[in-house]
Amino acid sequence: MLTPPLPMWIIPLRPKWLSPLTLLIGLVTFVWFTPESQTALWPTLLGVAGSGALVANRVYAAAGRSVRRIVAWPLIGAGWGAGGALAAAALMFLKTAIHAHLLPEFPPEMMLAMLARLPSWAAAGALIGAGAALIRS
Repeated sequence: MLTPPLPMWIIPLRPKWLSPLTLLIGLVTFVWFTPESQTALWPTLLGVAGSGALVANRVYAAAGRSVRRIVAWPLIGAGWGAGGALAAAALMFLKTAIHAHLLPEFPPEMMLAMLARLPSWAAAGALIGAGAALIRS
């Protein structure tokens, strides 16, 4: 009788640090919405961190599925990079909408510039994921 082949990669259950990290990112985002700031640093950092937490949550939610590492990790990295740019632009838009000044904190050009970075961030994330997969294999 033949035994089934072992999967290349089994995603473990969610780690205990993922939920507190997600709550911390949400709390920092909530605090960031209050003060006036026009720098793109905070929405970028919060967008990338939030996207990373979301991608990690989705990856760990698929526990038990076997996926080839060389295929999965670049896709995960691309999702993280693209999600970071989208989340940063969304945070800029939400903060501008909540504060509703005559002159917006983040002009539309700045938000569109963040969205213009989406392909390069996705490519960078995919390359980082591919590098991590090659290192781990």
